[in-house]
Amino acid sequence: MTMCGKDRRRVLWATLGLAVLLVVSAAPAATALLMHSDDPGDCATCHGDTQVLSPGHVPTAGMKRDDCVACHAPDTPLALLSAIPLDHSHLLSGVTCQTCHNQTEAPGPMSTEQCLACHGPLEDLAARTADTHPANPHSTPHGPTFAECDLCHKVHQESENFCAQCHDFDYSVP
Repeated sequence: MTMCGKDRRRVLWATLGLAVLLVVSAAPAATALLMHSDDPGDCATCHGDTQVLSPGHVPTAGMKRDDCVACHAPDTPLALLSAIPLDHSHLLSGVTCQTCHNQTEAPGPMSTEQCLACHGPLEDLAARTADTHPANPHSTPHGPTFAECDLCHKVHQESENFCAQCHDFDYSVP
């Protein structure tokens, strides 16, 4: 059985329509990569509004991508193509550097106690993440040594899945 010209056109249009739908449905996931491509652009178009970046961020009005690379260089933890480090996530939520780092002291590593001042106590945090599968990372049978926040959550660099060193847990760690 052969297809006539009319049937071939229908198949062609259906295939093209499906291809367009696939591209459009994948667009939101790829938006950040496209926005942060090698093409120069005005960062302030998206990042100039204080609703997007905290007032403590370097002013971006009129800034080009090459200027952003001074801090967000490729192949670094702050690269524009990597996950947003917690420091930016916190800044976007209105948490400033001074909230965690005392202005009178030199910045140092964050302690679990500092994290739990906002996110804890640990029992409450574990209750809020109780539905995490395959296991709740905040309720560990391994004792308090494995309840240190910085094992997974890295403030000024990309976080990591510490549990995956021994377990087959596929977590996306903020």
